[in-house]
Amino acid sequence: MSSHISKSNPMPMYLQIAKDLRERIATGEFPVDAQIPTEEEITTHYGVSRMTARHSVTQLVNEGLVYRVHGKGVFVSKTKLERNLNKLNGFHEDMLELGLAPHSKLVRLEQRLPDQREQHVLQLLKSQAVFEVQRIRYVNGATMGFQKLVTPVHLVPQLENVDLENGSFYSYLKQIGKPLSRAEQRMEAVTAPEVAKLLEVPEHLPFFFFERISFDGSNIPVELLMSYFRGDQYSYSISLG
Repeated sequence: MSSHISKSNPMPMYLQIAKDLRERIATGEFPVDAQIPTEEEITTHYGVSRMTARHSVTQLVNEGLVYRVHGKGVFVSKTKLERNLNKLNGFHEDMLELGLAPHSKLVRLEQRLPDQREQHVLQLLKSQAVFEVQRIRYVNGATMGFQKLVTPVHLVPQLENVDLENGSFYSYLKQIGKPLSRAEQRMEAVTAPEVAKLLEVPEHLPFFFFERISFDGSNIPVELLMSYFRGDQYSYSISLG
């Protein structure tokens, strides 16, 4: 068993192992894109069960420190993802531009009536239905954030038939002849315990919160998008002048 972990330590074994692996990554023993020990190797090295080894790796994946490649192993992630706020891109497009593998888990897709603020922002009557789409966002298998999208049903009536886990809402808008033309966006740093719980990350983790209202070429509001992206995994850039 490694000298860095102890069964007498009140910290769960899988967290001790994750901490040790985290330190080994930080010291450069496992550089970016290098493969970390397999579950079998962790089991042997630390003298723990296969399940404990798996939990320790999953902990690092959830932190975004490493990512899984199916059939190959687990590898060290890059430090932070940088997104350019000057581009009217969606999450899917941004990640593809960075050469990464985006994926989403659809948490909710429902049709309902808009609340008062949604009526105002999306210029709707209270009787005009909206789609609410909630998705957890992943990059290379690591959780990156959560997004809630609200969009008028009459603009995208076939949205329920769109693959929103592997595809892009913005690409779909282009396909149906309603590409976005501009957006108004605000950003702030927040904590979001409920989102953190959903993403299985520490409750105190800081998030970048974005609220975006996007318009088509006729200046019709198409979406109200609320995004929470992990502060430990993201940085943002803006071009001035």
